[in-house]
Amino acid sequence: MNIWKERIGKITLGMPIYTWLVLFILAPFLMVLKISLSADYAQPILQKLEQGVVQFTLYFQNYYQLFTDPFYKNVMWSSFQIAGTTTAITALMGISMAFAIFKTNARWRLVLLLGVVLPLCTSFLMRVYAWMELLSSNGLVNKILIWLNIVQAPIPFLGNLYAVIIGTVYCYLPFMVLPIYAQLSKVDRSLLEASSDLGAKPYQTFWHITFPLIFPGVITGCILVFIPVMGEFVIPELLGSAEIVTLGRAIQWEFFNQHNWVMTSSIAVVTLVLFVVPTIIFQALQNTAQKQE
Repeated sequence: MNIWKERIGKITLGMPIYTWLVLFILAPFLMVLKISLSADYAQPILQKLEQGVVQFTLYFQNYYQLFTDPFYKNVMWSSFQIAGTTTAITALMGISMAFAIFKTNARWRLVLLLGVVLPLCTSFLMRVYAWMELLSSNGLVNKILIWLNIVQAPIPFLGNLYAVIIGTVYCYLPFMVLPIYAQLSKVDRSLLEASSDLGAKPYQTFWHITFPLIFPGVITGCILVFIPVMGEFVIPELLGSAEIVTLGRAIQWEFFNQHNWVMTSSIAVVTLVLFVVPTIIFQALQNTAQKQE
């Protein structure tokens, strides 16, 4: 009897969460999935024919086109290129910044962490607009370069892949630093001191002791950066050019310009799969590692 009461209590407590997930995540996803598997957004998948016969029809033409059409292949490659480069740069910077904060005096540690978190308190759009102002032809960067006589004419920093990478690295760097620092804070400092006392050089201590201990935080940070950057729309739209088409921009173009609901839904489903599958795999590997410990 007590077991049933405990189960009922858990279900009751979890009901608001389950209801939220079903209404605002599962149901919209199923609607988008249904449209992506239809020949037209208004056409039902199940059709009742004569004599009570039910016809179940699925169209995979859009998914086939998504992976074979040169335009969409370029979209996926562009998104992967931006997300991969951003993840690699933020990982290197995140490890360095987290380790620097970790080694800092406790009095300044909170101030440095606040400096990492503070940009997240401002509007995402405002931060991107700030980079537009900095990198524009009349922006601060070009003015400084001209004032120092490094260049004679403004450099077109905007409208290219480099500007997009700068914007994504800046906006998503905190999502890399925080999980790495959280993992670093669990490291026993005596291990690092013992390694130094035994004659290991700093890079040897870091590679053989520190890095294996913070590796789960690095993987978490890579997922938190790579997944949203794959579907990024605002930064490529404002800092990039028309040639830089990402999954987010492709969804906007198909929906608003082409009014192609079916292809838009197909891209959205593929994007969601790219988001969810790596997270599920990482969670499964992490659970397996914890059980082995």
